[in-house]
Amino acid sequence: MSSSACRPPWASAGYTAAVHLGARLTRRLTPEERIRVLRAHSTNVDNLRDGRWHTLLTSAFLTEQPLTPVSAALVAGILGGAEARWGARRTAGLFALGHVGGSLVVYAGLRAARPSAETAAAVDVGVSYGVGAVLGALTAAVPRTWP
Repeated sequence: MSSSACRPPWASAGYTAAVHLGARLTRRLTPEERIRVLRAHSTNVDNLRDGRWHTLLTSAFLTEQPLTPVSAALVAGILGGAEARWGARRTAGLFALGHVGGSLVVYAGLRAARPSAETAAAVDVGVSYGVGAVLGALTAAVPRTWP
């Protein structure tokens, strides 16, 4: 266990708050502006095919809807638990690997399926791939006590 594991999970709380605030701010835009912003930062087929690789980062900071209290607690709890166990850097690395990896797997699958124009421009933003990867790593780290 590293010395950073003794610190409070500040990065997880900050990330969760930033995602929620970003969603609240985009909700104030007109529906047309909002969808334009979300599509511009989406890991959809159009963006990745056209080389807009920055969306692999920016899409992790946007959600289509503000986080509900339950979903915010789950995100903060999962990421905070990992951060308390492994530290902010390792947790961020796991999150990034899951987010980028998940986005690229979906992209490859959609490209192989030859998506329609509507599917290719769909909004694909959010925290789910990264949080899922961190949850998987935490689950794998649970000690097995049965014989």
